Amino acid sequence: DPGVIPYTANIFDPQYRYTYKTIASFGHPLPLVAGKEQQPGAEAKAKTIRTDFTREKDEITLDIASAYNVPELKKLERTMSYNRTGKGSVSVSDNFEYSKPEAFETAISTRANWKKKSANSLLLTKGKEKMLVTFSSPGNKLSIRSEEITEGGKPYSRIGIYIDKPVISGVIILTYRPVK
Repeated sequence: DPGVIPYTANIFDPQYRYTYKTIASFGHPLPLVAGKEQQPGAEAKAKTIRTDFTREKDEITLDIASAYNVPELKKLERTMSYNRTGKGSVSVSDNFEYSKPEAFETAISTRANWKKKSANSLLLTKGKEKMLVTFSSPGNKLSIRSEEITEGGKPYSRIGIYIDKPVISGVIILTYRPVK
């Protein structure tokens, strides 16, 4: 989460509140669904579909489709997995389905320095800490785009990871692993 931006007179004005990328979903590690950000309001709420907590791994799956005002969206489930085996890892998978081909993108928000290590991996570095992020989408080609966001707070990068062409359905999986 990129945190807060300095308060201005219009920060809570509904007309301006979500024009700030840092406050809106664009500045967070969340999907863009058919090019649209999450909608505000009480109807945009996650529903827990499944949980599984063990000594080795914790996993939760949420239905987050109601957060997007996209009539073509039939399904959007986000699964977060914390695996404690080995050096540990965290995975986030977005499984989606549309009624017709649409764009799909997820994101990493970070203040770390980053560089592309391979076609499907990034290395995030901050001080002595390093994190390898791998990303995949079975059957689809992924690309990345980056934007530096500066809205008065400390700047950060939004790294968009997107499927190259509109699709009916798919999954994007991001896995974060510490690097020694």
